[in-house]
Amino acid sequence: MKSLLFILSIFVSLTSITFASDHIEQAAGKGKVIVVYSGQCPSDIQEEAIIKVKELIAYEAKNSPIPFPSSPGVWDNGKLGAVDLHNSIAAMNKVFKWQETDTKWSKMYSSITSICGIEDFDVDILEVK
Repeated sequence: MKSLLFILSIFVSLTSITFASDHIEQAAGKGKVIVVYSGQCPSDIQEEAIIKVKELIAYEAKNSPIPFPSSPGVWDNGKLGAVDLHNSIAAMNKVFKWQETDTKWSKMYSSITSICGIEDFDVDILEVK
């Protein structure tokens, strides 16, 4: 009986690892682009800022010409921002172009940087090879 339980636990573990690996590949597979926005924001303002980041993400979800997932976050270095996942560099550039020309998006973004007391967020772009 113990050996059956042992074999079953190995099977479940291997299945979980395979599933996790497949899931990660789907999330950030070859050619996809991860964009990380981060900026300093005083700790007493972070909750309000994250609410505004979530509102901006909701606006993007409804209005962006190319849909893409985005998640807000407060990072372990004290900064906050969001992580976006684009299907390609071309798709990301189309979204950036839309953001540059959409006045409501610009106002929402500016309100976040303003309450955090920063000029702009740092943007790291990572293309999966």
